[in-house]
Amino acid sequence: MAVGIVLVLVAGLATFLLLRSEDGGEQEESTATSETTAAPDTTTIEPEDDPAPIAGQSELEATVAELSRFVADARGAPFPEPVTVELLDGDAFNDRLLADFEEEREEIELVGRLFVAMGLLERDQDLFEIFRAFLGVGVLGFYDPETGELVVRGAAITPYTRSTIVHELVHAHDDQRFELHRPELDYAVDESGLAFSSLVEGNAVRIQQAWERQLSSAERADLQREQLKSVAGIDFGEVPLVLLQQIEFPYSTGPVLVEALLEEGGEARVDAAFDEPPTTSEQVIDPERYLAGEGPLPVPAPPADGAVIDEGSYGQLTLFI
Repeated sequence: MAVGIVLVLVAGLATFLLLRSEDGGEQEESTATSETTAAPDTTTIEPEDDPAPIAGQSELEATVAELSRFVADARGAPFPEPVTVELLDGDAFNDRLLADFEEEREEIELVGRLFVAMGLLERDQDLFEIFRAFLGVGVLGFYDPETGELVVRGAAITPYTRSTIVHELVHAHDDQRFELHRPELDYAVDESGLAFSSLVEGNAVRIQQAWERQLSSAERADLQREQLKSVAGIDFGEVPLVLLQQIEFPYSTGPVLVEALLEEGGEARVDAAFDEPPTTSEQVIDPERYLAGEGPLPVPAPPADGAVIDEGSYGQLTLFI
């Protein structure tokens, strides 16, 4: 799900985790972060203007064509084929986003049981329902590698909508060239799925940030205002910290990996990583491990004190949490 659906959450999540750390909350230290994690300067926000007009199809197509050129230039390669973007608002967006979510119930409930066993979740907390409610207000857009659908929440072309489209277009570009739908990672019992998500999201975040840097000061203020508004409906206090940390990781730490790849060999090295991606959170947190080819060490399974409900391995991120 992290690869296919849960996209563009980092601004709200990273800000929440940073402020919680500064306030002396549960998180005492942070994993490596990108510049997206900086808390917004709310003192610069002006009162909201009248809402932007609803976008017509021709305006949307022109916007997508313009932003596609930006992404292609940033990645150093054209799109193999054009991408169609849909704008949906309110219930229509959530219905599309959560259409197949019920199919994930068994897997998410199992994760919830594991979190309870590790003391990261209370027994009366329903991780499936918490996750579904969170996605319903927290996701701004998604690209589905299985179907090629690219859907963004909203009805108007604003700086925030454009920023979201840029992020999702990077996913579409990488998918067309390297195939992001990798079923073998969906239910992997190690960190290979998380590590691949970090590469995917890290690449999208760094190009999204490059696009945002070339905005005017007025456009950045509009973008910042919408960022704050997008997380206003989320009660982060009701979301288990472990869930926030797991979702946030690819967006905040993935760019660290991608920057190391760029320093090593530019866009060509980033491209090569999609063919042989990292497999552990350690390789994402410390890219030198990945560049040196240092993978996970085998760890023998300990004896179980009861019935085995699942088995696999955790790495540096979960040990940190």
